[in-house]
Amino acid sequence: DLSINKLTHLPPEIGQLSQLQIFSLSINKLTQLLPEIGQLSQLQQLYLSCNKLTQLPREIGQLSQLRKLELFHNKLIQIPPEICQLSQLESLYLFFNQLTQLPQEIGQLSQLRELDLSYNKLIHLPQEIGNLSQLQILELSYNQLIQLPQEIGQLSQLQILDLSNNKLTQLPQEI
Repeated sequence: DLSINKLTHLPPEIGQLSQLQIFSLSINKLTQLLPEIGQLSQLQQLYLSCNKLTQLPREIGQLSQLRKLELFHNKLIQIPPEICQLSQLESLYLFFNQLTQLPQEIGQLSQLRELDLSYNKLIHLPQEIGNLSQLQILELSYNQLIQLPQEIGQLSQLQILDLSNNKLTQLPQEI
């Protein structure tokens, strides 16, 4: 746990912590992550909230055991498609960023149960969002959504769908 410090960067040697399972770097001043983060092959939970990250390295997609990823309260304008290779991911928190779109590959996150994209700048969602068959919670409040893909109706496990404070004028019949 390295949270609540004033870290601005990590040393490359961080990648040598090959047995690390939980890594908390929240509430620091990190502006970037090194590619070596991808070497943490046993990592199951990664907490990076409340930093100043503007992008993520592609190597984040190598964290094959990751189940929970917190990236809220950063300055991310996009997420790399490689994040969608995290086949074990169950929870992804991206609220309070600057995201304008999601990669189409988002639909590959077949184990995802919770996705929070609130307080971003999303205008639309890719139709592949309908492939998230395990999704139970989808938070989309405070975005710029003007329409939803009809595939959102395929989310049969959905228990919570928050669309408040968007620019929607109609909902797809599939909902």
